[in-house]
Amino acid sequence: MSRTGRPGRVVVPAVWSRDEPQIRVWSAGCSSGEEPYSLAIMLHEAAWPGSATILGTDITAARLAA
Repeated sequence: MSRTGRPGRVVVPAVWSRDEPQIRVWSAGCSSGEEPYSLAIMLHEAAWPGSATILGTDITAARLAA
């Protein structure tokens, strides 16, 4: 996420325009978990009315274990 909040201004309106009340997001390469957490905060602050599943994965086992 940029400090300017641009992803939220672009992504949230695109998500709201969908007819589907559920979204699923896969954040690949996020060993520290910051990206999925930021996505969850963005949806919460935008008052997403549906349900959301956010999956964060990474191939580096050592970073995931930390």
